[in-house]
Amino acid sequence: RLGVRIDDVRVTVESDYNAQGMYAVDDSVSPGWLAVRCTIEVTSSDDPARVAEVIEQSHRYSPLVADISRPVPLTWDVRISAPAEE
Repeated sequence: RLGVRIDDVRVTVESDYNAQGMYAVDDSVSPGWLAVRCTIEVTSSDDPARVAEVIEQSHRYSPLVADISRPVPLTWDVRISAPAEE
């Protein structure tokens, strides 16, 4: 769409976490990711500056990047009921 030729793209995503938080071993440790690293390798015969523009735009409009790079409001709707009597 932007007129930049992309021959190949490889994305590697790595995260750091401490399982002690997830398994309630240590309440001071977050159960979620501590850090996320993304490595993007692009093969293209086009101008590297134009390729970088495409990558920057893909980050700007990616819902996944938005969700993991900022807090997202979370609400809970928990409904508990007793079993019907027979």
